[in-house]
Amino acid sequence: MDKKEYHVIKKEIFNQEVYSFEFDKNPVNIVDIGAHIGLSVIYFKEQFPNSRIIAFEPNPCNFELLEKNVFNNNLRNVECIQKAISSKKEEKHLYYNTSNTSTSSFQRNAWNGMEKEQEKVLVECITLNDFVNMDVDLLKMDIEGLEEEVILSSREALQCVSNIVFEFHCFNIKSFDRIVRFLKSCNFYIAEISKPKIGEMCILKGSKYPI
Repeated sequence: MDKKEYHVIKKEIFNQEVYSFEFDKNPVNIVDIGAHIGLSVIYFKEQFPNSRIIAFEPNPCNFELLEKNVFNNNLRNVECIQKAISSKKEEKHLYYNTSNTSTSSFQRNAWNGMEKEQEKVLVECITLNDFVNMDVDLLKMDIEGLEEEVILSSREALQCVSNIVFEFHCFNIKSFDRIVRFLKSCNFYIAEISKPKIGEMCILKGSKYPI
């Protein structure tokens, strides 16, 4: 990870606070899917020191840094899991490169086809429905284009989730509408945002009560 990439992610999380939520209860249960190197985990622990966090990260380079950051920051009650969340239980090749750790994908050259030093690794995938069997106060997702696939296959798990926040990568404008419609059918109130254009990324937030 280069300095530019690090500071972009840090600005989004700590300055823009794209994952901010307020809770009346303490502690809270947080599931962080696509935890990357752990900046979101550190942010959540700063906001909710007594929280329990389960952090998923399949990229082996990122996962190593995630564990180091959890240890070096003395973060308690954080469980790191080196698996991916998908629509079905399987093993899949994850493509990644060592120069830009934010662009891991299950599709080769998914971003611009110009990434250097692209590697692939076989990772274990599980579903949210198989994993979520407890109350989740906040589900955060940064899964690089798999938002629709995962969300639309997770109705059972979403019954246990009170709040959701995730990055949406707009490859298909109809995908945005399908996700919003599905979340509303799961009784989420979706914060209003401008509909993204093709190629844009936005943050979607939903709650089982008005934000």
